[in-house]
Amino acid sequence: MPHIELLTLHGNELELLKQSIVENVSSMRELYLDGNNIHVINEKSFQSYLLKSLHVLELSGNQFQCTCEIKWFLDTIRSTNLSIKLKKNWPKFYICHYPDNLQKSLLADYFPTTAECNPLNIVSMIIITACSSVLLLLVCVIMTFNCQINIKNVVYLFRLKQRIKNGYFSLESSNDFEFDAFVVYCDADRLWVHGVLLKHLENSNLNICVHHRDFDVGDTIMNNIGKYMAKSWKIIVVLSNNFAKSEWCQWEIDLLMHLPEEVIVDTTEYKCLQSQFSVLYNDALQIRTSLSETRNLLMTSKNTHLRHLEQLESDELDSQKRLRAECIQLEDALAQVRKEYEMLRIEFEQTLAQNEQTGPINQEMRNLIQSLQKHNQQLKAESSRNRRRYKETLTELNKLKAEVAAAEQKSAENSAKNSQNAPGSKEVEGISATPSVPKTPGTPTKTDTPELTSSSSQDKDDDKDEFEYREKGKTDIEVIKELRTQLKISQASQRELKLLLDMYKSAPKEQRDKTQLMGAEKKLRHENEDLKVQLKRMQENEKRDRRKLAEDEAILKIIKMEKTISELSKNLSTQKQREEALLNEMEVTGQAFEDMQEQNLRLMQQLKEKDDANFKLMSERIKSNQIQKLLREEKEVLAEQVATLQTQVEAQMLVVRNLEEKEQVLQNALSTAEKELGFTQQSMEMHKRKAVESSQTAADLKLHLDKYQAQLKEAQVSVAEKTGALEQQSFKRNRLQEEIAKLLQRKLERSKKIEMAGAADEVLMAEIAEYKEQLTCPSCKVNRKDAVLTKCFHVFCLECLKTRYETRQRKCPKCNAGFGANDYHRLYIS
Repeated sequence: MPHIELLTLHGNELELLKQSIVENVSSMRELYLDGNNIHVINEKSFQSYLLKSLHVLELSGNQFQCTCEIKWFLDTIRSTNLSIKLKKNWPKFYICHYPDNLQKSLLADYFPTTAECNPLNIVSMIIITACSSVLLLLVCVIMTFNCQINIKNVVYLFRLKQRIKNGYFSLESSNDFEFDAFVVYCDADRLWVHGVLLKHLENSNLNICVHHRDFDVGDTIMNNIGKYMAKSWKIIVVLSNNFAKSEWCQWEIDLLMHLPEEVIVDTTEYKCLQSQFSVLYNDALQIRTSLSETRNLLMTSKNTHLRHLEQLESDELDSQKRLRAECIQLEDALAQVRKEYEMLRIEFEQTLAQNEQTGPINQEMRNLIQSLQKHNQQLKAESSRNRRRYKETLTELNKLKAEVAAAEQKSAENSAKNSQNAPGSKEVEGISATPSVPKTPGTPTKTDTPELTSSSSQDKDDDKDEFEYREKGKTDIEVIKELRTQLKISQASQRELKLLLDMYKSAPKEQRDKTQLMGAEKKLRHENEDLKVQLKRMQENEKRDRRKLAEDEAILKIIKMEKTISELSKNLSTQKQREEALLNEMEVTGQAFEDMQEQNLRLMQQLKEKDDANFKLMSERIKSNQIQKLLREEKEVLAEQVATLQTQVEAQMLVVRNLEEKEQVLQNALSTAEKELGFTQQSMEMHKRKAVESSQTAADLKLHLDKYQAQLKEAQVSVAEKTGALEQQSFKRNRLQEEIAKLLQRKLERSKKIEMAGAADEVLMAEIAEYKEQLTCPSCKVNRKDAVLTKCFHVFCLECLKTRYETRQRKCPKCNAGFGANDYHRLYIS
């Protein structure tokens, strides 16, 4: 098995892959597990070294479960080169079969997160929190139980700091005393007190008072204890079993609890209390004087308060009267405004009824005006069509004139040739010479006639003058004069047209339409006259041309021209008919327009009158609305003033009530203060009497006390001497008894051993062995005892202690007391 390099487990229906299947196969390089029913592959499926040593790993065709259990396999593929080892089938043939929502999806597309795969169980969370809270509670209880003194000290220090912040001062400090502490202990604990406690306290720079070291020589122990307890700031009591058994220590505790009067009087606490009492007594006197002053102030404030209340009541009555008068005035003004409002409403309703009657008439007028405007628009369209036709005829006339002029020139040339050829051609020259006018720079010829347009009547007059000039044969000077006169006439006509244009712009729309129609009619008439004049000219030219032209070509052209002239005459007749129809329609529409204009003027006058009446009514209504609005604003202002006055009155009433309550409280406080003062005076007098009595009794008792103290001192001296002697004797007796008992016990044991063994040498050898065993180290039981632990005074060999210290087993083998590097010393037994 360990030398297998290739393992094929294809189609074996394996469901679970364990490490035991491929265990101890470090030399394996190819593993084929495809076509099985393996659901999950995790860190338990392969050993750690196997994935590194494999070159080919085939796992395709298995029914993988896309859950958090396969997260390890996906993470290793994505973080290492395992995908290279999976060959070509990754990721195509690695398909999820569970859960249903991920069926037939690729395993490589599944990305489980740590948050999904490590959900916190609620029950476990509850258990953990409960256990942690219980443990925390137990720890707190144990800490409080073990650290009660520390907690009390912390609370004490906290309260002390709070009192210092509030202004309290410490009654005493260690600087007020000769010693920092007085140690009360039992004589049996002297070694520990002098060896351990004193060193530790004095190393902390504390001045400690101890028996037999700091007591006065020649004075009694009792006097020394009382005196030095009074000179010490604190008292340290070393409690032990011996301390509890000792009567002398109990007497010291009693002495601590009941100090003598001289010691108490000399203490700083007593002095501080005495000074505080004097301060409090002085404060009581000051409070008494301030109490009398407050009484006087209270009486004065009560009188001023009553006067203030009376003034407030009078002010309130005056304000109520003013409010009533203002409300009556406002009601009268409101009634008057309502009457005016009713009158205006009636007038407005009447005007509305009149407007409703005139409404249909106005509607009919509007409809009529709209129909006339439409009719005018139709006429304008027809006139524009006529203008367009007129322009077309003008262009045709110009063309004909050009052709006639060309024919005349050709006929003139032909006639000139004929006159040269034959003598009988003079008549033709005479006939043809009449229309041919020599061209001068200032005179226009027939070739200029095609440039005529229908833009203005002035150009047409100029053409007519040119034809007359050609017929009569005037000179250039006369033509210039005529042109100047025509220019003046045209300028005057231009001024008149400008005036008419201004009037037309200032006129209303209906008049403008009328003027447009009249202007169009006038233009058409001028155009008609111009066409007649041109027709006459053409006829005269035709006659002249008939006389001039003798050739057949000219006759043919004249025939063509006659045909065109006949067509033009027909067009002219149709145009005249249309013009007459338009004139008739314009006259009818003009008459209807004038009638409508008169009717419109009448209706406009009526509307103007009604508008004036409505305007007056609206102005009156606006005025009434403004007055009403002003009155409303005044009413609102007065209402606000009333509300403010009411709030002020309520506030004053609240102030009065508060003052009354304060007065009641002050009166109650004053009565209680008077009662307390009476009680304090009574108690003070009683305490004074008691103080006098107690001072008398104290003087008597002091005398007795002096006697008793003298007797007590004598008795104490004798008792001390006797107790000292008795203690020494009892100590010696106990020591002797213990030694005698030990000796007798040893002798008895030796005699028993001798009797049991039968020979004394064996017993002695056994004792020697026992003594040697006592001298050998109990830890290693080889070396002699030559070192002692200063903590517990147990004896061992130095090597054992050093090895324990070096191996950090720093506890005594017998009592488990800890020790350090300076806690064991060498011991020499000689």
